[in-house]
Amino acid sequence: MKKEELIKALSFLSDILSQMTDEEFRALVQGKLRWVLEEKEKPKEKAEKPAAAEGKPGFADIEAFLATVRDEAEARAFLAAHPSTKTNANLLALGRALKAPVKSRQRKDELIQAIVRHTVGRRLQSEAISRVTAHEGHNS
Repeated sequence: MKKEELIKALSFLSDILSQMTDEEFRALVQGKLRWVLEEKEKPKEKAEKPAAAEGKPGFADIEAFLATVRDEAEARAFLAAHPSTKTNANLLALGRALKAPVKSRQRKDELIQAIVRHTVGRRLQSEAISRVTAHEGHNS
């Protein structure tokens, strides 16, 4: 056992003993009280994830907005304020749905930036290139 593990175990034991009443502690020391180990269930995070998945249909309005907005700053502000994108998990899900280059370790502002660049930025850049190409074609 490593020193850190021992310290953690002793700290845990100390917390348990400090929560015992004097009578419970005496009974434990005298062997009248038995310490029973039981595995504590982890909080059911998976039960909450479907609730987050319910927010995904809200992505349709976000996708529609991102497909029409003409300003990246406006798109970033929209994503930062939208109720469906309040959590990094939802932003990550949105980014993946849009096939944006997002990673789970990114901060909220980085996720928003990646999504906006992938959608609005690429579309605006493509439109600008198309205009230049079309304009050059008319001059020939």
